[in-house]
Amino acid sequence: MCKLKQVYAGVEGYALQCKECGHIQLGFGTTILTLNKTDFEIFCDLIRNRTESLTPFSDDQKSIVMPTPMPCCQIFLTEKELHSLNNLLLQAETEMTTNALLQLFN
Repeated sequence: MCKLKQVYAGVEGYALQCKECGHIQLGFGTTILTLNKTDFEIFCDLIRNRTESLTPFSDDQKSIVMPTPMPCCQIFLTEKELHSLNNLLLQAETEMTTNALLQLFN
């Protein structure tokens, strides 16, 4: 059983990380994903790349399908939701990096 610690929580969702195994749980919209560190990094890169290469279409129409590390699970997003998810992931990455650096001094 994971011992989850809050990494980030905001309007767009949350990120928790297990103190023991390092798995990361992301809550966004109606979706909760639990990822290992490698899958989390791949997912962050995927969302970041899609956000940066996005051709504006419609802020409020779900038109973006994003794969996840789980082959049978995809996320269907609006442009605004994609930007929110990207922000959530950036905040979580920053917090996890900061926590890892602080652990070096303990």
